[in-house]
Amino acid sequence: MQREIEKTYELTKLDYDTIKYKCEFIKDLDLKDYYLDTSDFILAKHDHFLRLRNGKYELKIFTFLWSVKEALEYEDEDEINEKLSEFNLTIDDCTWVCFVDTKREKYEYNFNGIKFTVDVDRYQYDARYEVEVILTNDSEFDWEERIESFRKMLWLIADGWRSASKVETCAMHQNIAFYEVISDY
Repeated sequence: MQREIEKTYELTKLDYDTIKYKCEFIKDLDLKDYYLDTSDFILAKHDHFLRLRNGKYELKIFTFLWSVKEALEYEDEDEINEKLSEFNLTIDDCTWVCFVDTKREKYEYNFNGIKFTVDVDRYQYDARYEVEVILTNDSEFDWEERIESFRKMLWLIADGWRSASKVETCAMHQNIAFYEVISDY
């Protein structure tokens, strides 16, 4: 399990050029995400998102802290099934609800001793970037303020939380019932 704090922004050409210039390029990724749930979307109703990413299961459990998202991410199938047992489910009880095809450019930047990851995502309906911190301990900070300080220090101009996540946008086009559960429509 790992703990992630992230905030998502609109991708502008100026921000993209700034990220490429100021951050260290790590790698390109091609992500094929099949989101899974039950027919009544019990996982999504509880901010649990099960996906099959490039052939490997992952479970993200979200909490929202103002305009940043915090997620606990599980990649071990036994741990995932243990978490799903809270709903009397296993991975095998879940079926496809949404597909997200993402081309990701991964960058890093060390800002005041904190390693920030900047992911530039282009997916089938839109593009965006997100600033993410992977926590290796239980340190508690005002992460929204730290992410915003990082963004301003780099002179990135996008200033706010994207209104819809990649999953919401894709669900809106692929599975309206799932979209209605996960969105604030």
